[in-house]
Order: sequence, then structure tokens, then C-alpha cells
Amino acid sequence: MDSTGTVPYKSIAYAAKQKGKKVGIITSVSIDHATRASFYAHQADRDMYYEIGKEIVTSNFDFFGGSNFLKPETTFDHKKAPSLFPILEKAGYKVLKGKDAYAQLPNKSDKIILMNSDGGPIDALKYAIDQKPSDLKLADITSAAITSLHQDNTNGFFLMIEGGKIDWACHANDAATTIQEVLDFNTSAQLAYDFYKKFPNETLIVVTADHETGGLGVGNGSSSLKTKFLSHQKISHAELSNAIGNLRKNNPNATWDDLKNLIAAQTGLFSKITIHETDRSALEAAYQKSFVDHQNETAKSLYASDDKIAALSISILNRMGSISWASNNHSAAYAPVYAIGVGSEQFNQKMDNTDIPKKIATAAKLSLD
Repeated sequence: MDSTGTVPYKSIAYAAKQKGKKVGIITSVSIDHATRASFYAHQADRDMYYEIGKEIVTSNFDFFGGSNFLKPETTFDHKKAPSLFPILEKAGYKVLKGKDAYAQLPNKSDKIILMNSDGGPIDALKYAIDQKPSDLKLADITSAAITSLHQDNTNGFFLMIEGGKIDWACHANDAATTIQEVLDFNTSAQLAYDFYKKFPNETLIVVTADHETGGLGVGNGSSSLKTKFLSHQKISHAELSNAIGNLRKNNPNATWDDLKNLIAAQTGLFSKITIHETDRSALEAAYQKSFVDHQNETAKSLYASDDKIAALSISILNRMGSISWASNNHSAAYAPVYAIGVGSEQFNQKMDNTDIPKKIATAAKLSLD
């Protein structure tokens, strides 16, 4: 939509569909969240989740993937509405829950919506650092999307792949989790690159971001780097919050040593990384307030409300690991743009973000008018 929220624009995805190409929109967060919604929906507010999800039907795009839908039965004005899932199924979509459901689908060229299994997180796939082998991953969705969009198709396809939780980890200023999310996204990029190698004269891959988050900096006062310290972190800020909450709940008499051992096991602080006395005192004071005085504090970011002790532990590890952050929000740093394949020579300079779909349209001979 335009800045007034009243005039709809045609996205590059619609341009591809009008040219007879198949279209896929996939993400590591919910299918109705802002970035992917801008490719298929025309709503005035990013929080119009039900209305955004319903536009899947009118888009007639071929493949959607992500964790789930945030508000499948509630409109923007908080009214009860018919569930999106029967509406989507009536429109011809196969709603598949989990990678096994996709594997068992006989016709992979059907119109598909691939989501987490029942009981899995709705708002997003699990952070890569927290995932188990059975969890649905962005790479699973990417592989499925490429397979389905390519099968029985001679006209080509457009696929948007978003590593949405990179942003979430940066909002929480969690460097180790951010790194694992970027590596996870890179696995999907590798799948796209493998496809490109099979069809180098027909494929364009563009990798970029809508913005940087957090003002991430490497080095915080010294030219020596200790980023290897980050490898000691075993779980995300969110799971560390849960672990501390469970310790508080299951062991009301938990000692400072109990908490310290938990932090050490999950971050390496105390056990593998010697921390400053001021940091130890800050953590012990937070333990006193939370576990002894029962005044639980939280540290809020855009997509999380973490236990204060967890946030403090991650912050200390970041600093010890030579990482600094400017804020918990978006920054004005340049977003890099990488491209390979047909038309990639157009992506050779700094550009406005709105130039990117125009250059893709030129390479693919699409009309954005």
C-alpha cells in the first residue's frame, strides 16, 4: 500500500503471477507477518493479520510456508470470524502441518500451505540454536517450495524466502542466536544456489534485507576479538529465560550456586569464561531480587519479554565476546545486496530498496505497471 494506506500497489510477486509463473512466499515466522504480507496482501495495517491471511485466496499464489497464522479466527477489530483454514482449503490449498505431511503428499505441484505441526509454535519456527532434528526448519520449507514450484512447470517461478528471526534475535541483542539464524538462512540460500547451478541461464538469486537491527558492532574497545566466546552459548535468550523461570518454579529454594551453574551450562559464563567482578555482582544482585525477594523483572524487546537475569547474562557474554549493540531497534545502516545469475550485473551499486523489484522485473521481463 502507499503511505496513506489507501492505494494498493502491485508487488513483484503479482507481476510474476500475471506472467504465468508460479509464486511462493515462505518465512521462518508467521505467514501473515509484515514482510511476506507485503508480497501478497493489500491492507492498511501490518497488524490486520486475519485480513492479510485471507488475501492468500485472492492472490492465488502457489506455495506458502511458515510457522502458522497469528489470528486465523479474529479480525483486526477483535471480532470472531470464520476460521481461515476451511476458507483456504475451499480455495484449493492443501494445508500441511509438519515436514512429514509434505513428504506424504502425492502431488507436490498442488497449491500448498506448509506450517508447523499441531502443538508447535504459532508465532515462528524455533530459533535455529534451539531446534531439534524433528522441528520444522526454514530449509525444509525452502526445499519443499523449490520442489513444488519447479514440478510440472515450464514457465518458471518467483520465490521469496525470509529468515525472519534474524531480526528477532537482533531486537533481543542476542549475538550467538543471531549468528545461528544467519547460518540457518544461509542453508536455504545454499538450496537456492544448488538450483541455480542446474539452471544458470534461467535463474536470478538476490539476497538482501529490509533493514539492519540493533546496530550490531564487532569490537568494543579493543582491536583483539574474542568472538569465539559466543560459541559457548547453547540456547537462545528465550530458552534461557524459560530455563531460569523453570528453576524458580520448580526449586523455590534455589541458591545462587544453582542459578550460577545453570547460567554456566548454557552460556559458558563462570565455567569457561572468567567474568568481571562487577558483572558477577550484577548477576548476584539480580538473583537476590528475583529468587529471594520474588520481584521478577523482565527485559522487553519488540518480539520478546525476557527474564532480566537471562538478558543480563546474554549482555555480559556479548560484551566479553567483543560484540556491541547500538539499540534494541532498527538502525539506518546500509543493507547489503548480493546477486548471482541472469541480470545480476544490475545489482552493482548502492540503490534505493524500491529499485530491487524493478531490476528483478527487468531481468525476468515482468511488468510492474
